[in-house]
Amino acid sequence: MTVAFLEPFAGIAGDMTVAAFLDLGFPIEALRESLSRLPIDDWEISSERVMRGAFTGTHFHVRHGEEQPHRHLSDVRRIIEAGQLPDRVVARSIDAFTRLAEAEAGVHGSDVEQVHFHEVGAVDAIIDIVGAALALEHFDVAELVTSEIRVGTGEIECAHGTIPCPAPGTLALLEGLPIRLAEGEGETTTPTGAALLKAWARPLAGDFASVRRRPATAPGRARRRRCRTCFA
Repeated sequence: MTVAFLEPFAGIAGDMTVAAFLDLGFPIEALRESLSRLPIDDWEISSERVMRGAFTGTHFHVRHGEEQPHRHLSDVRRIIEAGQLPDRVVARSIDAFTRLAEAEAGVHGSDVEQVHFHEVGAVDAIIDIVGAALALEHFDVAELVTSEIRVGTGEIECAHGTIPCPAPGTLALLEGLPIRLAEGEGETTTPTGAALLKAWARPLAGDFASVRRRPATAPGRARRRRCRTCFA
């Protein structure tokens, strides 16, 4: 059984998660081919090697057209189900988006199907979540565990205006998972990253010191956003 261990000591986001698996050896050509089956247009992905201090890692980039429609959960589900992807990829992707919709509905006092995926539902979020699920499938990951998750502080700007950080939806998704506040202000864990953990991961218990590991690193675009993935 393959176990993926996430160590989000400075936060986690969807693009960071995909980047960590690319750093581990998931071919971006395979990712691009699989994502091309989804009925969405005007996007491109790429990756690059970067340095953060003394360490090297991988960045994952998603580029798409500026005009993207607001989508409901049912719209996102139809896109994912139409891609003819492996069953486990479809199930994991829909699970993550469902958790995200439930969290947003809870904090806004609305129904799940009334939630508009404006920022998180754009093409980049679909690619991040489905891409991460494809990476798990590529490495035949049966179980995902996470250590303590670093979350930001202060305020952030979004479609709803100025809100506290971590965002209420992010905090709802992280319920039951170990967190720690980051030093300094800014968002280190995004709603998409939190949704991936809520849907797929369990808190770390026990000791991995005796397990053979392959490390991979994915620095975030902000100075404090980094995520490391290790495989047993």
